[in-house]
Amino acid sequence: MQKLVAKSVEVCGDLDYGEGFISFRWDDDLYGYDLLAIDFEGHCSRRRPIDSGEIDSGEGPPAFVSLSSEHLVLRFDAGLARKLKLDEEVEIRFSLTEPELEQLAAVVAHINGDD
Repeated sequence: MQKLVAKSVEVCGDLDYGEGFISFRWDDDLYGYDLLAIDFEGHCSRRRPIDSGEIDSGEGPPAFVSLSSEHLVLRFDAGLARKLKLDEEVEIRFSLTEPELEQLAAVVAHINGDD
């Protein structure tokens, strides 16, 4: 499992319309920073387009395996993980306020289809 420490987590959008994204940003020794963005439909992208990938048929959106006040675990289909240049399972650690965590939890439930 790949482990990342997010310097920031941004949730932008509107659940009523199902539009927006989550962005996790972390330090990168080579490029200064990197990020993973997941839109409300589950499409994923990275900072560098070469490391990004859209979901093909047979590949599903990321599965949000667990969410706590300190971390999130994501699981990607093997093909999507290759495109994103991430492991199939990724843990992202972060520090959020209670309202930020509630907003993130609502988006995770929406993407997982739990809402």
